[in-house]
Amino acid sequence: MGLESEFRTWHKEHPNFMTPHIRQLKAVDNFILELSEGTDFDHNPMFGVSAIKKTEKGFRIVDEIGSFKPNMPFNDISEARNHMKSVESKIKECLKNKDTCEVKII
Repeated sequence: MGLESEFRTWHKEHPNFMTPHIRQLKAVDNFILELSEGTDFDHNPMFGVSAIKKTEKGFRIVDEIGSFKPNMPFNDISEARNHMKSVESKIKECLKNKDTCEVKII
């Protein structure tokens, strides 16, 4: 089973509260980038970008990549997609510089 499939199985039991519906996933090494959708408290469309790391304890939310905060809510799908690309770039940069880049998970 690939990482994306494994995450989809896990996600069925652990959906995001505000954005429970997966629109896009991308695996980068042992990270999952997730673009999800839902509605805000006023029932307006809402999108979320999350970075999740597969660890020996399972999937964990990435809080920071260096000083970069990967997890953000958006009201515009284009902004969410652009942020997802930024998160992917930060993860790839961090993977290249493992000695100097810290990934904090929660």
